[in-house]
Amino acid sequence: MPFLVVYLPESLDYLLANGRRGSEVLRIAEKLNPDITAIYIEDSAEPRSLIPVRGLLARDVRSGTILLWLTYFCTLSAFYLLSSWLPLALKDSGYSISEAARLGAMLPLGGTVGAVVIGYLMDRRDPYIVLACSYAIAAISLLLLGGSVHHSALLQFSVFGAGVGVAGSQTGANALTARFYRSEVRATGVSWALGMGRVGSICGSMAGGVMLVALGDMSTVFGMVAIPVSMAAALMLLMKSVQSRRLSVAVPPLKLEMTDRP
Repeated sequence: MPFLVVYLPESLDYLLANGRRGSEVLRIAEKLNPDITAIYIEDSAEPRSLIPVRGLLARDVRSGTILLWLTYFCTLSAFYLLSSWLPLALKDSGYSISEAARLGAMLPLGGTVGAVVIGYLMDRRDPYIVLACSYAIAAISLLLLGGSVHHSALLQFSVFGAGVGVAGSQTGANALTARFYRSEVRATGVSWALGMGRVGSICGSMAGGVMLVALGDMSTVFGMVAIPVSMAAALMLLMKSVQSRRLSVAVPPLKLEMTDRP
């Protein structure tokens, strides 16, 4: 960590927003790509607030902020419901403790694999579409999970798919959220989105116990978890629309030529 503090520079737009010289920014950019001829720094027409959290509800990002909060609430409520109650529900369905643990381990394993694959795809395709598709995969997997309680192989595949689409997508959502906000409110934006997700995780964990007691049917409970995940997919499509409108009215970016450097 001390090494990163000393040698890792801040992002380029952060340096410019805090009054650093364009020549310093260009020098850093040239280290990233020696062939670079110019860089473009996006700015906002909104006045900058001294209170970062107010920037999350600025006119140009307000709709996106609300959609991101809802997405985090939905996905983390689903993830913590699954991680909290899936092993116990499997044990109550007749699986041994070791089998339930092995099947439950497919959830974080799927999340690890999903994070790598989703990150790769987000760099090469529209990130909003990638996340919407991954949430849709998770919803389908959860529906399969609800109907495959007594089919071990299909159950294992379903839990793995849910991990890819829920836990894996969360890593992608964190990167997307950081990209959505300007540098001066970026940390605040990610923190508040995660905070809304933590509220969802508490609600999801509590709701899982209530539903298992009230319904007593694992198939129905985990099939119902597909609802918030499907909502997350729809919210990502709305986010794509919001971002498209936002970019269409954005202030033209500042251009720094390499010739600007002394």
